[in-house]
Amino acid sequence: MPQWGVRLMNGTGSDIGLADLWQVDWLTSDISDLSLFCRFKLAFRNTVYKASLLLASVIILVVFGYAVYYFYEWKRREREEVFALVEKILDVLQNHNREIGRASCRERV
Repeated sequence: MPQWGVRLMNGTGSDIGLADLWQVDWLTSDISDLSLFCRFKLAFRNTVYKASLLLASVIILVVFGYAVYYFYEWKRREREEVFALVEKILDVLQNHNREIGRASCRERV
């Protein structure tokens, strides 16, 4: 694990790499100025940071998804209201046309 600065050592003190993980007796660090507590603190801080970024991303996606859903629902309701209004207008015009038709029939008689 050279990218992390940690080497796997066996009982004789030789670096075994990733060949056989069952032979690992201890770990050594290439970066000696960080204590174990500091390493755990950095790892914990990085984990919390990445988890909070993931949580913030999920929250933003949920809010965005809700906004898109609300927008399309609003457009659907608006369209239905327009259709209902058109149907009412057509009913009024049909009733008016019937009344005019009846009145014209009465005048002819």
